[in-house]
Amino acid sequence: MARKVAIPLAVFGLFVIVILQNGDPVEVNFLFWDAKVPLVGLLTGWSFLGFLCGFAAAKMLGRTETGPSGTGPGGSSAPGS
Repeated sequence: MARKVAIPLAVFGLFVIVILQNGDPVEVNFLFWDAKVPLVGLLTGWSFLGFLCGFAAAKMLGRTETGPSGTGPGGSSAPGS
């Protein structure tokens, strides 16, 4: 299996293990709002929100990943190379 696939799968697997081990409810205080919610929901929700923010930032900055013939990571944008 290529590293490009194996490393994200390993990180995702570790993330799932951490999420599943933290199922206890926690108290959340935000300004005038108090609630008891499962830590699983908080970890999953904030992680998903962080992923969306990173994805949106990459799209707004025009960053894309291309192969060796492109100008993205792994490619060369220098003339004559």
